[in-house]
Amino acid sequence: MKQLLEGCAYLHKRKFLHRDLKPRNLLLNNDGILKIADFGLARLHIDQFALLSANMTTLWYKAPEVFFDNYFYSNKIDIWAIGCILAEFLIKNPIFTGSTASTQLRSMYNILGAPEDNWPEVKDYKYWYELKPQKEYRKQLFNHIKEKSHLKIDDLCLDLLDRLLCYNPDSRISAETALQHPWFEQEPVAC
Repeated sequence: MKQLLEGCAYLHKRKFLHRDLKPRNLLLNNDGILKIADFGLARLHIDQFALLSANMTTLWYKAPEVFFDNYFYSNKIDIWAIGCILAEFLIKNPIFTGSTASTQLRSMYNILGAPEDNWPEVKDYKYWYELKPQKEYRKQLFNHIKEKSHLKIDDLCLDLLDRLLCYNPDSRISAETALQHPWFEQEPVAC
C-alpha cells in the first residue's frame, strides 16, 4: 500500500490521473518492488475545470462521483480505487461488486451508508435522483472488514481505509497525506 500511494502521489504531483487503478494493474517483482501498469486511460489533468470522460476504470473501482455525472472529477478518483484495493487485500475479494451503476452504488450504500450524510453536494449532481438510495442505509465498513478478513485488522488500518473510501471527494484523503498516516509507522514498518 505504501508503494502504491507513493506511486500515486508521484503521478498526482505531475498532474496525471491514472483512472484505472485495480489489482490487475499492479505488478510486484521478485524484489518486492511494486510497479503501477496500464496507463491506457491515464490523462494529464492540468485544468480542474476541464471536462473528463466518465468512461474510465473498472466498475468495481470507480469513485461514486463519476456515477452521479461528475465530469469534473479530480485525482481523488485514484484515491477511491486505492481504498477499494486496500479493502480487497484485507478481505481477499473486491469490496463493491455491482454489475451496473445502480447495483454498484447499492453495494457501496450497503457498506458505507447513504452518501448524503457526509456529502450534501451529491444532491446537486445530474443523476442523483435516479441513483439515490431507495431505503435507509447505515455505515458498516468496520464491521464488514473485520467480519470478512482472515487478518487481525487494527483501528489505524480501518481509519486509513475510511479516509480513502470517503464519499465526498473534497474530504477524501490525498495520496501524499495518506503516506503520513500513523498506520505506516506501526510494526512491521513498511519497506
